[in-house]
Amino acid sequence: GDPLRQLVQTFEVSLAEELQKITHALAANDQPTVEFSLHTLKGFMGIFVAPTLAFQVELLYKNCRTQSLTITQDEFNSLVPKFQTLLSEVRGWLRL
Repeated sequence: GDPLRQLVQTFEVSLAEELQKITHALAANDQPTVEFSLHTLKGFMGIFVAPTLAFQVELLYKNCRTQSLTITQDEFNSLVPKFQTLLSEVRGWLRL
């Protein structure tokens, strides 16, 4: 198959999985999982998204290591609409 399509499919699956892991980990007050998943998310965001969102994810990752999970959760929740838009755009491209 097309290598670009395969890469975008992997990105779509990984993004959805990491967002779900972060959401569940925040609800469970699981700092190590939040940090690990944000690190994973940060690692592949710069490849596919606008620098602004990639920077916001990087900042969220850095901050989550030193701030309360309540603050991290509020910051993550403020980015959820952007993540949902990104997933929608990626899924739309994959349907082409």
